[in-house]
This record gives sequence, structure tokens and C-alpha cells, in this order.
Amino acid sequence: MGDSERLERLSTLCLMLSGEETGEGRRRAAVAIAEAIAASSAEAPWVEAQLAGFLADASAPTAREGALLAVQAQSQLARHAAEPFLAALLPATLAAHADAAPAVRHAAVDAGQALVRALSPHALRLALPSVLEGMDSREWRIKVRRYGVDVGSLHTLCARAARLALPHVLEGMDSREWRIKVWDTHRQVQAASKHALLAACACIANPDIEPLVDRLVSVIAHPEETLATLDALMATTFVTRVDGATLSVIAPLLGKCLRERAAAMRRKAARVISNMCKLVMDPVDVAPFVPLLLPALQKVVAETSDPEVTAVAQEALDTLVRALGGGAAAAKARGGAAPGPSPEEVTAMRAEMLGHLRRAVMAHMAPAAAVATAVLSEDGEDDEEGSEEGEGGVVAAKSPMTDAALGYVAALCTSLVLYGRGEQVRLRNRVRLTAQGALAADDGDGDAADLCNIEFSLAYGGKILLHNTRLRLRAGHRYGLIGANGAGKTTLMRNIANGNIDGLPDDLRTVYVEHDIVGSDADTPVAEFVASVLPASDDADATARRARIVATLSGVGFTDAMLAAPVSSLSGGWKMKLALARAMLMNANVLLLDEPTNHLDTTAVAWLTRYLASLSDVTVLVVSHDTAFLDDVVTDILHYESQKLVPYHGNLTHFVRLRPEAKSYYELDAATLRFKFPDPGPLDGINSTTKSILTMNNATYTYPGADKPTLAEASLKLCLASRVAVTGVNGAGKTTLIRLVVRESEPDSGEIWAHHNLRIAYVAQHSFHHVEQHLSKSPVQYMQWRYGAGDGTDREASANNMAMKLTAEEEERLAKVGAVERILGRRKTGRTLEYECSFVGMGDEYNRYITLEKLADMGCQKLVQQADARVAAQAAGLDVRPTTTREIQAHLDDFALAPEFSVHGKIGGLSGGQKVKLVLAAAMWNRPHLLVLDEPTNYLDREALGALTIGIKEFGGGVIMISHNQEFLSAICTETWTLEAGRLYTKGEVRETALRFARKKDALGDEPEEEAASAGCTNKTVSYDNLINPKSLKALSKKEVRKLAKLAEKAEIPLPEYVSKITRASPEWKWLSA
Repeated sequence: MGDSERLERLSTLCLMLSGEETGEGRRRAAVAIAEAIAASSAEAPWVEAQLAGFLADASAPTAREGALLAVQAQSQLARHAAEPFLAALLPATLAAHADAAPAVRHAAVDAGQALVRALSPHALRLALPSVLEGMDSREWRIKVRRYGVDVGSLHTLCARAARLALPHVLEGMDSREWRIKVWDTHRQVQAASKHALLAACACIANPDIEPLVDRLVSVIAHPEETLATLDALMATTFVTRVDGATLSVIAPLLGKCLRERAAAMRRKAARVISNMCKLVMDPVDVAPFVPLLLPALQKVVAETSDPEVTAVAQEALDTLVRALGGGAAAAKARGGAAPGPSPEEVTAMRAEMLGHLRRAVMAHMAPAAAVATAVLSEDGEDDEEGSEEGEGGVVAAKSPMTDAALGYVAALCTSLVLYGRGEQVRLRNRVRLTAQGALAADDGDGDAADLCNIEFSLAYGGKILLHNTRLRLRAGHRYGLIGANGAGKTTLMRNIANGNIDGLPDDLRTVYVEHDIVGSDADTPVAEFVASVLPASDDADATARRARIVATLSGVGFTDAMLAAPVSSLSGGWKMKLALARAMLMNANVLLLDEPTNHLDTTAVAWLTRYLASLSDVTVLVVSHDTAFLDDVVTDILHYESQKLVPYHGNLTHFVRLRPEAKSYYELDAATLRFKFPDPGPLDGINSTTKSILTMNNATYTYPGADKPTLAEASLKLCLASRVAVTGVNGAGKTTLIRLVVRESEPDSGEIWAHHNLRIAYVAQHSFHHVEQHLSKSPVQYMQWRYGAGDGTDREASANNMAMKLTAEEEERLAKVGAVERILGRRKTGRTLEYECSFVGMGDEYNRYITLEKLADMGCQKLVQQADARVAAQAAGLDVRPTTTREIQAHLDDFALAPEFSVHGKIGGLSGGQKVKLVLAAAMWNRPHLLVLDEPTNYLDREALGALTIGIKEFGGGVIMISHNQEFLSAICTETWTLEAGRLYTKGEVRETALRFARKKDALGDEPEEEAASAGCTNKTVSYDNLINPKSLKALSKKEVRKLAKLAEKAEIPLPEYVSKITRASPEWKWLSA
């Protein structure tokens, strides 16, 4: 059939589309047109013009229906032959969903579904701008219907198409510029827009971001959720590559945060941008977001005064430019506006586009693409070929097909060029990782089967942890995972256990032994607890299941009595054994152990070592800072190096020989990191470091429900020079003794005395309990909450100290009229302490001083303890020490907690080691005289452990600690207290050291000005303005100020506070001028 005959037949068929009276006849005509186009697409532009005219004819619903039937048929039968031309009909097809004629609407739905499925990504990308422009209609009904098809149905019809559309749907710096009007004032439009946006976002194939999609959509209409959503994004672990669809839903939030006034939000957004760009593999994914992010980052760099925020924004800008590769956008980012391309560059770009097109696409493209290629080449050979076609041939320069194809191929070529640049980056990465892969292959065991051999990336919202690294695990090998605190060791193991690592085999059975049981206070019996937390068993008989549980628990040392006891009664060491036994019952291929020796005594560690060595078919991945344990257990080391996991065959000793710079893993004194502990303030009457500051005499303590006391008749003495190690087997009562020292428990009998100004810092065994109620706060915010009461006292210590916490009965008794309501201050008369008391129902004029002994007789010991705590805080200057971010960060710097985590991160996102650093720093804020540590080495890496060792050695106060790390204890302690069968035995002696008290200026932030006088004397000039004489209500004279200053110094309280507490009953009232 000749060209003219085909055109005449198509013309007849098109007339049938509008002239046939029955729908079946129009459908047959549509199928015939599609078959003709499939055979030869030369007439496709003419057919497209006819269909477009039918769709635009508002007076002919039959023609509109017929045109839509033709679109559906071509999408199903002609596909690639008609694709470049059908793409142009997509806007009209979608607009027909709002047609008044029901038949047209039904046909539009079917045609739209077929068309969206048929379009390739490049055709869809070319058609999207004109499609989305239709969403700006003023008619609300059209908006609602268009949202349902233009966006909402894209995921249902074709997830790939929806992923391509999403960047265009969400383009714009402001949500008011978005195609989907989530802020529209019409209620139905709002509902439809949110539904459409959620449906469009459902195409996102990144499992890491899926849980946040609802929040990311909600924040569009609720700006008050911006900070919380950004924090949730930073707390997300990313293990999957980031594509354009993922960036589509994240980039608007980041762009908005970059324009916020708060520097902290701009910094967080810049940090996330930097990390996201490192996980983007193809430049084409990030290119659509350059207009949104690039100018905003440049503005932050240019206009932000905070140098830290500027540095983070500059890093993000550099990372974004690197992700773009070459081109004008990258050049503009590097040096401002880029000059236009030269003619030579244009020619080179055209040749590059032609090369990509011909090599990758020519064999698979429709004839339209071939014609467009001929147009782009502009060579005589193609023109000659076209002229030889004759009258009905396709001439490149004149064919109506040219205009339709050019835009389609131009979009395709742009994608190919960007893909080529991304391919170069990927090639370099593959070459760089070849050596690492070879090293991983040479592990000294060629017979062991591979459990996994994958390449992946791992990121937290605020930090890239691993980037394009390889993980190879072989059956029967035991791997030690080594890296600094915060490197991501626990995050990696959690994601392996949850199966969230890209490429991890689905049938790999992993068990993660964590410390959830260690912090558990469950009252469930041990055996029942294990049965309840185990997954469904294959054991058909419940009796056999319980027998297996009991046998396993008995194998790790649990007695029958312990199996029946509640979990809360177990010590930390036994709780860890319980966690290990639970893991043993799960029959895993891979056993993941996070600090398994924490809380275990020497005997238990030896048992664990033997058990792990006996596992011939189970692979073990372990994180531990116990060097002896690692040396005895591991067969391989996986070391964190520059965001890679580098394998080393052999144990820790062999690893240190290969990497001498890792010497700190063995020698604590080799650590370069140092913790700097604040010097304690002076204590009244303590002029020697060996003088007692706390004593315990014959103290006995029995847990409720226990048959015998855990601690019996224990006596001890602590001083500023104390360096005490408390030792004993698990369950011997070590933690119980510590809790008595810090007054979190009270003895059943016996006495505990502490200096009235003594300040104690306590880090508990399960140290996370200090911060587990504040995971949504930053470390700085936690410190501000803990010490921001205004009087310098520690909120957490006050809440837990049983010597201060009033019972309901005591509160009721003290509420009666005439009872002591509050202790306002304290003074020392000779050797007697007197406390100024106010009384319930009585005015300030009735306040009076009462001695300590009389207050004890009145049952007010807890009020006295509260007052002593306030005075002790004032003596350390905590009442005037600012809890600003700058002051707190300066303190946290002494404990190696960087602002990246302390100011801009959340406690919930910290690693175990970083949480221990925070707890230790928080405890030391009050400049304590006594530091009490229960298992301080848990979670700390070797470098941090060495820093802690140095800090304790240089500390000017006393230290008492529990630890199973003999290396750590022997490096510090001069005394050993051993608990056996509830009895305390002491060995060693205190070594006197020089007194090191904080200077007054350090404690109070101010001190009296000293002026040098003649003969080498020094006059102390006390200058206070606006001090009012409470008797005359006039300014105090200089003589009165000097006299009162001496009394205030003796009472260890600031002069203004001392003056404010003078009443008619005060001795000073007699000599004050009237």
C-alpha cells in the first residue's frame, strides 16, 4: 500500500471515530488506526493532529470519545511507534476526566491508564510540564479530578512514571509554588491534594525514608512541625541509595530550613544535604534540585555570622557540586555565574550527545528518534538518503515528524549525558574498591562458605558512617568490629539484625544480643521471661520448649531458684548472661554481640570465651573494648577506616602489628585523647586529702522480700585521695554498696555520715538510665534541664536521693501549721551548724535559726539535706554559673563530646560511648569532691578509656568504682574493697596527694578586687552597689559592708544573699545603724 493510500485510509478511519453512531464502531476504527501506526509511524503526526482537534471540540462528545478510544488503542498496540506523539496528547487526555459527558469520562480513564503505562520515562519527562500546568486551574472540581489522575494515580498506574514525576510535582522553593495546592482554601481541594501527594510519594522505593513520608507531607501544611521533622530525618539511618524520588520529598523541607532564621536549623539542613549527596549515585537524580538548594546554600555561606554554620554549609555546597559532576551548574557553584559555552564547546557537546544516542539508543528507538538524529547531525549523507525516498519518503529537514521528535530526543540526550558523567564516577569507585575486595577475599580460609558478600552504604541523618564498602562474612569466622565511639558499630549491627542492609540474603538468620535485659525491671520469672521474648518455636510440645529453655539457662549457670526469681532481682552480670542464653536459643547463622563482657565477672568472661570458640558453624560479629577477650575470641578484624570496613585476618595482636597507630587498643596510657575533670571546691575543715569526707558504720541492707541481707555490717571511709576498686562476683552486692554511698538507698541499720558541703557525682551501672527519659533532647538541653533550676542543684540527684526525697507521710506532717516549712539558709557558729527556718502559716518575721541537732530531733533531716545540697551548689558557684550553650559546650569539650553531637544532635542518636561521655560530663558539672562510678568502662572505646584513666589520675577528688576490667583498675586504684557473702573486706591504703581545690574565681566567676598596698600588703576591696540596710532601709556604710562580707565569707554564701536574710531575730540587727 502506498503512502497516499495509507493516508486516505487513516483519514476515513478518523472520520469514523467521530461519525460512527455506536461505541463499538468507534472502537473498531480506533484499533484499525493503531494497527496502521504500528506498521508504519510516518503518518503518526497527522493522526495526532486529528485527535487533538477532536479532543478540543467541545460541541462533539462523540468525537472526543472516539479520540480517547484511539489514544487507548495506540498505547496498547502501537506503543513505541506512536510514543513521541501520544505524549503530546497526555494533557488533553487527563483533562477529559472532567468532561460533562459520562461516556467521555469513562473513555478518558481507560485511555489515561493505558497511556501512562505505555510512555517511557523520557517521554513522560517531556510531557510532564504541560500536564502539570493544567493543575493551576481556577475551577476546584478540575483540581480535585486532576489531582486524582495527574498525580494520585501515577503510582497505581506505573511506579516508575510516578518516581519521574515526583520532582516536577514538588518543584519550587515554597509549598505555594507546588503543583499540588496543599494549602488551598477549598476543603475538598485540600483533602484531594493530600491524598494525591501521599499516593505520589508511595512510589518512593527507599525503605529508609518510607516511615517518614507521612511526616514530610504533614509538615507542608503544618510549619510548626518543621524542627521535629528535621530532627526525625537526622535520626534516620540510611542504608539504601538516594534517588530523585527520595530527594523530591526531602529537598523541600531542607530548602525551607535553609531559609529559616535559626542558625541551628540551617546547620542541620546543610548537614543532611551534604550526607544525602554522598549517597546519590547519578547526577541526574540531584540535578532537578539544584535551583532549590544551591542558591540557599550560597546565601547561608555568604550571610551567616556563625563560623561553624558557615563551615558546614560550605561543606554541603562542595558536596553538592561534586555530585553534579561537570557542567555549568557546577561551574556556577564554584565561582559564581559561569560564562556561556564557546562554539567549540557546543560542537563537542553535540558530538557527545550524538555518540550517546547512536550507541545506546539507535537500535531500539522508534523511527522518530532516527529522524531527529539525522536533523541533529546536519550532514549531507542523511539529506541524500531522505531525498532518495521520493515523494512519499521522509525528508528530515521538512517532515512534520521533526518538531514532535526534537524535544523528546533532547530530553533523552540530556539524561544520557548526565548518566555518562555518573558512570565515570561509578567506574572510579569500582576501581578504588577492587583492592579492598581482593583483601577481603584473602582471609586465610578458602573452604568456609560465604554467608554474605555485599557492597553497601550506611548513613545516619547527621553523618555518613560507611560509603560503598564491602562486607564479607564467612561461616565459622569470628569478626571483631573495631572503630572509635560514634563510628557506627552498633548501628551497623542493628541494621544487619533487622535485615536493612542492601543485598543481605533474606534467609540469613541473625540474632542481636543487646542490653535491653540489663536495663529491664521486669517482675516476670526468668524462665517465663525468656519464653515470652523468644520467637515462635518449632517445638510442637510446650513441655519440650520449656525443657530446652531450662537446659540452656542451666548451662550458663542459672540455678532452680534463680529461674523462679524475677528478672529485676538479677545483677547486671546475670542479666547479660540471660541475654546471651536467649540468643543461644534462637539458633542463628550470625551472632551479633555488642559489648558482651559488660557487667560480666572474670569467671563469666572465661565461660563466654569458651562458648564462642566452640561455635564451628556460627559466624560471630562482636564489638568489645575488652582487649584480652578480643584476642582470645576473634579470627578476623573489621576496622573502620575512612568510611570503609577494612578486613584484617588474625586477632587483635596481629592487627596492632599491622597498624601500630592502633596501639591505644592495648595500652591505656598511649591514648592521645584526654578527659579533663574539674577540680573540686574546698570543704570546710578539710585540710588534708586523707581526712574523711564520708563514712559508713555497720550498715546493713536487705532487699524487700529477700531472706538474708545483701550487705551486712559494712564499714568504710572515703577521702579526697581515695582511689577505691570495689570487686566481687556478680550478685555480691557491689551496686548495693554504691547506692548506699550516694544515698539512693538507706540502710536498715547503721549510720552514714557525709560532710555537709560534700558534692557527689554518680554514674550508674546502667548509665543510660540517666538520660533515657530525655532522648528527644540534645545533650546541651539535657544539661540545662538538669542544672537549670536557678539554685545550682542537680534535679536528677535530688529526685533519686532517698535522704532528700520526702514521703507522703512526711509531706503531710510538715504541712501542719507551725511545722518547719523550708530551710532558707545556714550559718556556722563556732563548731555548730544553724539553719534559718521558716514555718507553715507564719510570716518572715518569725523566721529563726535552729541547730542541726534540734532539727534532727524534729524529724527534719531531709529538709536539712536539701538545704545542704543548695549551699554546696552555691559553694561551687553553680548558682551563678550560666547554663548557656557556650558554657556547657566548653564543659563537654573536656569530655570529647563535639558540638556536632552535643548541640546539634539528639541523645537518642548518640552511640553508647557518647552517651557514657555525656553522663560522665553531666555528673562532673557540679565540681564534685567524690566521683562514684559503677561499670564506667562499658561502651567506651580504648581511646576514651585511656582518656578516662588520665582524667581520674589527675582528678583532685576521691574516686570509688566498680569494674571487671582489671587493667583499668590496676592503672588507677590503690585500695580494693571485696564483697563476699554480704561482707566487705578492704585491702590497700590511701596515698596522700596534694590538695587541689578550684580557685574562687573559677567557682564563682568573680572575686573581690585586690589592690597592692605599700610594704607588700594586700587590701581586699569589696564593692557592692545597691546593698540596702534592712534596718534603716538606706544604703549600707562601707564599714558595715566590710563586716558583713567577713560574715558572709565565713558562712560560705554570697554577700547579697547574706544581707537579704537578715531579720529582726538576727544577731547583726543589733549593730546595724538605724
